[in-house]
Amino acid sequence: MSDPADPVTGLTWRQKEAVRESWGKLGSEWKTHGVEFFIRLFKTYPSILAYFNTFDGMDFGAIRSSPKLRAHMLNFKHGITSFVDSLDDVECLAVLIQKMTETHFRRQITVNEFQDAFTLFATFIQEVTQCDDITLGAWKATLKVISTVIRDHMALLQSRGDVPTGILESKSVNGNQIGSQPREGHYTATRDRIGSRPRGGALYGYSRLGPDQNWSSIRLLQIGFRPWEGHNTASRDWVPPGEWKGTIRLLEIGSRSGEGH
Repeated sequence: MSDPADPVTGLTWRQKEAVRESWGKLGSEWKTHGVEFFIRLFKTYPSILAYFNTFDGMDFGAIRSSPKLRAHMLNFKHGITSFVDSLDDVECLAVLIQKMTETHFRRQITVNEFQDAFTLFATFIQEVTQCDDITLGAWKATLKVISTVIRDHMALLQSRGDVPTGILESKSVNGNQIGSQPREGHYTATRDRIGSRPRGGALYGYSRLGPDQNWSSIRLLQIGFRPWEGHNTASRDWVPPGEWKGTIRLLEIGSRSGEGH
């Protein structure tokens, strides 16, 4: 029997049915499985846990019993359910994914975090439901579609100048556009939300000025590693809104700064 693929998503009818059926089973017990999934996600990818400020200072036992974790995993369930229910309505599916992407983009979550979570999610589904290879393949194909829409929409947001919450809207430091992904050998100044936990490897630093959200002293520092002599930092004096004046000073950590340095 013919099972043609959707011209947009590439998913076949059988794949969509397999996803719908397996999610129906898993979703009905998500209050239990959802907690287990997120605990495993946080243990496997501590960098993802770092985005959850509300869990700062909590051990995994406390996180497991937290009502905020239960609330988040239920939001996750509603999101997946809306995607699964819209597999036959590609336009609606795209809008749902894009709205979710915008919410996470504002929190500086990248497509890489989604891909890590989706990889673990597919493995988790197989373990919990004991699904066959056909169903697992259907899930992987579906999650790839979702991931592709996320990637493309994030690229669009960046290209039109949208900046995640806390990212400096300004020019460049050492060849990287502020707010862009740092490349090896380059430094990017970013500004995380107040109270958020800097992530290992992120280049970060700020001092809050006031309600107008001007900022003083942007310091470039690789978070997650101790600064040591010979590594660079950068700072600048406060300037009025919308202006980038003053001087970016590259300093050697551990060295003495002086006039002209």
